[in-house]
Amino acid sequence: MQREPVRERIPSYTVMRECLRRQSATADRGTAARVFGQSPLNPEVRGWYRGALGEVEVVGELGRLGDEWTVLHAVPLSSSTSEVDHLAIGPGGLYAITTRNPSGQRVVVMGGTVRVDGRPTDFIRIARDEAERAATSLGRALGEAVEVRPVIVIIDPASTSRRPSSVAVLESGEVCAWLLNQPIVHSDGAVARIATAAETPATWRDCPLVDDQAESPEASFAVLRSEVDAARSRARGWIVLALTAVLGALGVGALALSNLLSVT
Repeated sequence: MQREPVRERIPSYTVMRECLRRQSATADRGTAARVFGQSPLNPEVRGWYRGALGEVEVVGELGRLGDEWTVLHAVPLSSSTSEVDHLAIGPGGLYAITTRNPSGQRVVVMGGTVRVDGRPTDFIRIARDEAERAATSLGRALGEAVEVRPVIVIIDPASTSRRPSSVAVLESGEVCAWLLNQPIVHSDGAVARIATAAETPATWRDCPLVDDQAESPEASFAVLRSEVDAARSRARGWIVLALTAVLGALGVGALALSNLLSVT
């Protein structure tokens, strides 16, 4: 057993692991369900699954920041289920990035509240809390106060309405440009020093112990994702087939009616 290197933590590490743990208790769908494209996901797992997909999507955007930035993923805060999704460290500052995936729902940002389909959420409170805890840990390691700003990234909303907010709320495709447009507040040397502290497991006092032989959840999650995608494709195929059959029947009926009318 050893402390897990922070730099090597995969995106959505804890979310993937929890998703797989909950999914493992799900009964097999059965042959008929597989044939007709029933999703393999247990309904209570879907939120975890979407969360993992959202974090992975943001990783691609953060990868465009360039060598001046260091980005760490799934940074542990106080337990195996409490972490910063992505910690970005660069000339423009330090950012604790929280991803939220209200797929297909309306998002409204106003002042200190984010509403999803009209329902208030605790997104901003949680984002602030994670940023403050990250700042405390880094400040303790560096021996000086540091500012970590919270950022919320919304994945795949049906629509987004945003007014000035106390916390930046972005869509996934906006993250890179937004970070690069922030005014420079740290020199290259300061960025390197902060990044070194952030990559040190001891900075995060509760960085979990891991078994060297433990299997990464990444491969198992990829298998689950392929099964979900296959089920979705199969279900869509049946829908298309059914619509084709209905339209074909309507066409035959229309032709028969037309012939009947022409005879009479």
